[in-house]
Amino acid sequence: MDDDGNYKRLRDDNRKQYERKKRKSDTGEQMAARNQKRKCQENPLISGSIRFYVKSTEERVAIYNKMDKIKLCLAERISSVTNEQLLNSVFDFFIQMHGLEENDNQQELLDFQSYLPCKNVDEDLFLTSYSAMRNICAGIQQHRQGCENPLDVKRLQRFGHTGKVTFTCKKNHIVTADSSQHLPGGMFLANLRMIHAVNATGLRYSQYKRFCDSANFGLIPEGMFENQHELYCLKTEELTRESIAEAINEEVATEVLKSENTDTQFNGINILTDARHGWRRNAAQSDVIAIGQNHHRVVGLAVVTRADDHVSQRHEIKGVQKLYEHFEEHDVSVNIHGHDRNASVNKYLATNQPTFTNANDTWHASKGVNKEMKKIANGPKKLMGITWHPDLSDKIASIKTHTYYAMKKCQGSPEKLRELLDNIVEHYKDRHEGCSAESRCKTDPNYEPSKQLIKD
Repeated sequence: MDDDGNYKRLRDDNRKQYERKKRKSDTGEQMAARNQKRKCQENPLISGSIRFYVKSTEERVAIYNKMDKIKLCLAERISSVTNEQLLNSVFDFFIQMHGLEENDNQQELLDFQSYLPCKNVDEDLFLTSYSAMRNICAGIQQHRQGCENPLDVKRLQRFGHTGKVTFTCKKNHIVTADSSQHLPGGMFLANLRMIHAVNATGLRYSQYKRFCDSANFGLIPEGMFENQHELYCLKTEELTRESIAEAINEEVATEVLKSENTDTQFNGINILTDARHGWRRNAAQSDVIAIGQNHHRVVGLAVVTRADDHVSQRHEIKGVQKLYEHFEEHDVSVNIHGHDRNASVNKYLATNQPTFTNANDTWHASKGVNKEMKKIANGPKKLMGITWHPDLSDKIASIKTHTYYAMKKCQGSPEKLRELLDNIVEHYKDRHEGCSAESRCKTDPNYEPSKQLIKD
């Protein structure tokens, strides 16, 4: 009993020393239940044991201490490494150090420095590529053919996210290698790919700098970003023009085919416009976008800055004027122009484009439905039945859905739209004479209303 007690105390001291906590499931019924669960798996694990004998409990604990030290080299926590992983790592290391590998035709696996000690986790990081790693291997092999002395790192220089390594041996042979290949013009591939990633994701340089400082894997100077930014702007502008021209052709072709199939006159394409401001208030720059109704691709883009108008609230109307100049240059006529109920755009279309159909998009046309429904669906008890009614309290979101449906199925007829909107009340009274033939309330014989019926 004394030996067992001493062993338990030493073992607990060892776990405390190496930050290992004893779990409740290590012993008792929980451990037995866990082992039984493993045995009941479809492919149960096969257990194995190695028995050893020592002269004292202290020697046994010393062996366990060595096992824990090795586990800490393999992972951050002792509990993260199983005994099977520990034994395989020790055996593989011994076999490699003593040259006991089998020389059969089987492929050898040499794992160099699989685990890094925790004290070295802050070392510098570099980006590399597959071709660069192959070049490093080729340089080392070429040196090996003429010299038996091993190479060691003499100097390591950083260029942005890449590194230039200089290897030397005892005979002062020098082998240099880069962690990334060069591109025509001298730039490293890894650095150019990082510049592309930052520009494509919209990160600011300050955000990119904070990220690189935290990761400690180098930083590309801001001047290199500025040089590449000019090239990106030129290429982006060229691709934008090509994309817009292709989108216009698609919209025109679709509308022409529609008019031929319906035997009607082609009046132009249908567009939706909206402004996207650089920030919420007093934006210095705004983008006014026009997309086609059929394919939802950008058919026009206008950039408005404070140089055009110092009042950001007028940027949208300035952008719409630029868009119509753009359509005139491409000889494109517009039939229906949908927008977000902007009063300036309404006035401009009525004055300068009277032959076009001015329309509001469905989202802005119905976004006030929820707000108005809440006024008549909820309220104080003393005003119940006067300004609001409880029968409407569960229908706020669904009435907005009915509004979207009415706008979609009205076929551009104001009378049909009013008829569909009036039928919402009849539908919630469980009267479905005016409902569409494809609605579930008519097609499903077991249909039951999911909302409270309007009875008052």
